[in-house]
Amino acid sequence: MTKSMNGTDKMTEQSVLRLSDAYESKSEELDLELRIRFININPGYNEEMVEKSPTLYQYVKFVDIVRKYQQEMSFPEAVEKAIDECIKNGILAEFLRKNRA
Repeated sequence: MTKSMNGTDKMTEQSVLRLSDAYESKSEELDLELRIRFININPGYNEEMVEKSPTLYQYVKFVDIVRKYQQEMSFPEAVEKAIDECIKNGILAEFLRKNRA
């Protein structure tokens, strides 16, 4: 399983997490092992992959704009301002118009 992430914690470009690492008591024999590959999509990471998907690229831009505004205002205000800016600049515009609420 692969999962993209763009949280604010410092992460490597890619990492693998194993469900068994969360087991309280470990055994030698695993009946099931779930591995998840995380891909960091923050600006500056995995840019070639992000640029191949216009929607993912625009999502990364949207999140970056929200974070920029969040340095100056509350999260709800930052999201509203980012939505306005993105619609104006054609970033996820159709999706944001439909799903603004």
